[in-house]
Order: sequence, then C-alpha cells, then structure tokens
Amino acid sequence: NYLYNYAEETEFESSSLADLENFEYSCAVTRGPQENALEADFLIVNNFITPPSSDASRTANSKDFLSKRLTNCANLRGKRPNFVYVDFWSEGVTAQLVQYANTEAANKISSATT
Repeated sequence: NYLYNYAEETEFESSSLADLENFEYSCAVTRGPQENALEADFLIVNNFITPPSSDASRTANSKDFLSKRLTNCANLRGKRPNFVYVDFWSEGVTAQLVQYANTEAANKISSATT
C-alpha cells in the first residue's frame, strides 16, 4: 500500500531552527492523500533541517523544542503525530519523548474503553 494514501507529511525542506519554529510553515502538509481521497489517518512530522546539522539537531531533538513542535503540529493538523522523522536521533531525547507520548495516548485509549 502506498504510504501517502493513509498519511500526510509536514514540510521537509526547513533550512533553520527558525523555520521549524514557524509552525504555519513547518507543520503545513506537503505530501498526503490525493485530492478527493479520504482524509489521512496518520501524521508524519519532519523535525530536521536541510542540510543536516548535528548542532541544530541537539536543539531540535530537545524535550522543550520537540514537545512544543509536536503539540503545535497536532493542533494545526487536528491529529496526533504518528511518525516523527529526525536527523541524528541520538542527539536529544526524541526516542524517550515519543515513547512517553505513545504511552500517554495508549493510557487514554485504555481508560476510555474500561
């Protein structure tokens, strides 16, 4: 199955941290279902700058920066991010933050069904 039949993806050509912090720009969907298709169920958030920079990734992948960005993209897109694409994943706390967010979402679903 073609990913973009089911997922929408945010801007992937941000050239600076300021671009990433401009949520109207960086959370805009650049790829996703074609016109007249069903709405995407999944949201891919690109959280990196081009060209790649390990220094910028330390900031972009930090807890404060990334959680603010994911929250703003979720609010603008009307859905929770399902995939977070980063450069230099070992810089910052990306894996821990995404795991925490997934646990919180699973707990909400679990408590809503019991």
